[in-house]
Amino acid sequence: MPLKEILAFLFLLVVVFLFANLWFHFVEAIISRIKKVLTIHKEPPTWHSYPCEEEEVKPDNNKKG
Repeated sequence: MPLKEILAFLFLLVVVFLFANLWFHFVEAIISRIKKVLTIHKEPPTWHSYPCEEEEVKPDNNKKG
């Protein structure tokens, strides 16, 4: 295969890749907007950290007295 045919084929692959990528993002944007319209607008759940653990005071068994 001559060099021009190889370069033309690679160019075609790049064009197809770019078109597919743009098409994918276009469709995903439309789907996300449809989901926003159709879903109930609820507040996201609140994230809470774990409750603070209080240090337990352990009796010292090694006390002399």
